[in-house]
Amino acid sequence: MQTIEKWKQFDDIQSENFCDVDDETRSDMEYIDLSLNIERFTGYSGVSTQRIWSAIYNENCFFLPESKLYYNLRQKRLNADKLCLEGRTFYRLISGLHSSISIHLCAQYFFPSVGGGYSGSDGRWGPNLDEFRRRFDPETTDGEGPGWLKNLYFIYLIELRAIYKARDYFHSQNYFTGNQTDDIHTKQLLTENLFQQIQPFANYFNENDLFKNGNEELKADFREHFRNISRIMDCVGCDKCKLWGKLQVQALGTSLKILFAESPIQLQRSEIVALINGFTQLSTSIYRLEHSFKTCLRNHIEL
Repeated sequence: MQTIEKWKQFDDIQSENFCDVDDETRSDMEYIDLSLNIERFTGYSGVSTQRIWSAIYNENCFFLPESKLYYNLRQKRLNADKLCLEGRTFYRLISGLHSSISIHLCAQYFFPSVGGGYSGSDGRWGPNLDEFRRRFDPETTDGEGPGWLKNLYFIYLIELRAIYKARDYFHSQNYFTGNQTDDIHTKQLLTENLFQQIQPFANYFNENDLFKNGNEELKADFREHFRNISRIMDCVGCDKCKLWGKLQVQALGTSLKILFAESPIQLQRSEIVALINGFTQLSTSIYRLEHSFKTCLRNHIEL
């Protein structure tokens, strides 16, 4: 009976996941140093990326069939009146993630030398203001760009809220870096420095506004369609793009798990790694938006 109860507890935990979590004990698993493989422009673009993002946006389970709503990369308009609060939240999360990834690509853009390719040895890396304008300027996005950038702040606040909500869990954990001094320092950075800095903003989002009246079926639909997004990321044809895409989707999925789980918080190591690194990517996107790109749109938008 004790074994069966443990199985049930495991199944309950898995049922609350918003992403498929890979088994770290698999023999084909690889460990990647993220600091040596930063998120930046790789040359992966065109029809392939459009198909991936189209599939991701179309996972919004709250589209009403009779409204014939669909996703279009050039015109990401939704009729808000035909979407419930959960549907608008789903869309804004994906849009914010999309904006964050786009900002990283614009900030770390490769300018090849004449006749060169994307090897990194025959050109230079730097911010591409023209590419940023193409993706976000109101004049090139039918006025939608500023809204997409605001969604970046929305997803940032949700992940911030989740990290702060899990503060007791993080306080209770041991940290292993391979160096005892670094173990202590790492825990201090997270449980003291980070929590102290984000505490004033931790209540800007209230997860209790969603799935009211115990609507478990709606929550289950939300969860399953978000899981599909993590599976869609497996179809990305660029290894580095897939790496960062899956990590940031898992970071968001882990945040949603923390916010909406009924049982006590339990996270796997890969979920913690994804959450902290994903939140770092969002923070970096906002920093780059404020310090590198906002001036080029100052005459057009106000965030």
